[in-house]
Amino acid sequence: MTEITLQDASGIAGWISIACWIIVYTPQIWENYQLKSGEGLSVAFVVLWLVGDLTNLAGGAMAHLLPTMIILAIYYTLCDVILLFQIYYYRHSHTAVVVVGTERTPWEWKSQVLGYSSMALYIGSRIPQIAHNAKTRCEGLSLSLFFFSISGNLTYVASILLKSVERSYVIANISWLIGSGGTVFLDLIVLGQFIYYNSQNKAGDEYMDDSDSSDE
Repeated sequence: MTEITLQDASGIAGWISIACWIIVYTPQIWENYQLKSGEGLSVAFVVLWLVGDLTNLAGGAMAHLLPTMIILAIYYTLCDVILLFQIYYYRHSHTAVVVVGTERTPWEWKSQVLGYSSMALYIGSRIPQIAHNAKTRCEGLSLSLFFFSISGNLTYVASILLKSVERSYVIANISWLIGSGGTVFLDLIVLGQFIYYNSQNKAGDEYMDDSDSSDE
């Protein structure tokens, strides 16, 4: 039986992360298509996400990060563009209706600046979405987007740490680790909002049903 090395485990975790991120955008893109609306998403959230992905891609390429991390950054960027297109298209089409790696780990300051910039943008992108959810009560938002986002980020972190936990390597990747870990925490808040508002809506529907029954 072939023994799986940490190098192999890192690669496996990286590809699982890619699989999660391939899935993560699909439910929200489909939800937007079905509702013919992009109101479930905060524009600021997607824009910051896009800028974060672009800086992540540039920084990752300059720092010679794992190939799976580069592939993910390219995929993120393409999906961000699709989401922004949907938001723009549906909002302007229905203006009358408002619905809501390598072994090298160099400390290159340019790649690190981009890495920390993408970290700040990823974490910051969640803030307007959390605020937006308070207004829309998560209507039009796909729960799967954030569920798979959490899964993707956790396996993303695992793919980095399984590669190596040497101090120089971890320091070179620290912005990407913090960025993924921070977004997991904020995505859990979004999941909490979704559960809270969903339970409130169900309670309201049950109250209305009971009221209708008593009137009869």
